[in-house]
Amino acid sequence: MAENRQIDRRQFLTALAGGGVAGLFVMGSGSTGPAGSNANVGPGTANKLAKFLSANTIGDSALSDDGANISSSESFLPAGDNVQDLGSTAKRWSTINAVGIGNPGGGLNLTVNSTLIPISDNLKDLGLASLRWRFLYAEEISAGSGTLQIDSGGDLIANVNSGALGSAYRPTSAGDGNTNLGLSNRRWRNIFLSQAIGVYATSGAANPTVQVQASEIDFGPGGAAAVDVYLKRISAGLWETQAIRPQTDATYDLGTSSLRNRDIYASRRVIIATKNALVLDGQSMTQSSHTVSNADTDIATYSLGANSYTRIIVRITGYVSFVTLSTNQSINLKIKDGTTQVGNTMVIDGALSASASIPFTLEAAFVETGAVTIHFTEGAAAADANTTVFINSIIMLAES
Repeated sequence: MAENRQIDRRQFLTALAGGGVAGLFVMGSGSTGPAGSNANVGPGTANKLAKFLSANTIGDSALSDDGANISSSESFLPAGDNVQDLGSTAKRWSTINAVGIGNPGGGLNLTVNSTLIPISDNLKDLGLASLRWRFLYAEEISAGSGTLQIDSGGDLIANVNSGALGSAYRPTSAGDGNTNLGLSNRRWRNIFLSQAIGVYATSGAANPTVQVQASEIDFGPGGAAAVDVYLKRISAGLWETQAIRPQTDATYDLGTSSLRNRDIYASRRVIIATKNALVLDGQSMTQSSHTVSNADTDIATYSLGANSYTRIIVRITGYVSFVTLSTNQSINLKIKDGTTQVGNTMVIDGALSASASIPFTLEAAFVETGAVTIHFTEGAAAADANTTVFINSIIMLAES
């Protein structure tokens, strides 16, 4: 016959809290339980902690205690929603091993007071391609010894040992030539560089089609060919290596009526409406004179520098002064390019035994690109000290 034991409620609760209920009961049939009541005990299972199966029956619970671990075959839930804690600030669990922590359809705030690390280096992801986190709030994001860092001020930093930023921050290979830095309505304000911006026409091109440097803009065909045209800032202005031309013919101006270029320097031609322009190479309004000689003799000269004009145009104005004692003979006026006469000889006949001043205009057009002295001469068959040739002006024009 089984032995009956009787304990009061306080003994039972003390044993249950200490995990020793099974040790105080001999599981089997009989009367036991709180004072004044009877309860059926058993049958029981080794290591199982007891619980009331009904008002009068004590049996196995979902908790087991094998002396090393307490395990449960049921979910472990708080008595009320969002009112109980797992551990406390003074009594913390050391490690929680779980397949997942979550509340499907609800919310979860996970507060971590230590380092959150994966189980293996460079092996686990935070989120999935189809289950992504929306925002990541952090004081600083770093790739450690890698190439990317976002510091606490919000700056994106390339590792100083990684070389160009392209090795640290770049689109994927599939996004070559398809990714923008900023948008038309979301623009960066300033880009600060120490060297250049290169625009490449094709992927992997050896040279850019456009390159902007600190004081220079380069243009080229790109690909394997280097830049061959550039605008460069120099101390005296802008330096270019190719012709500068408007996009549309006879549409754009160089300067405006209120913002004019001061001087235009050209070594050869200025073409206006398909015609060569004339430039003033030099002029002299100082009067020169010489009495008539019996051979070609200089009245005045002009020094022409080396040039690339298409032709030289010379215009001389003056007069020949005759008096009553002048010799009755023809006066020859010539223009000479060096020692070679250019243009025609102007012949002036004097009035016999009369005073007169006969004006003349002497002109010649010729090609001369070298440095040379232009001579303006007079001469006659015989010398005549009473007849004088005067030059009032010399104008040297050039067709550019």
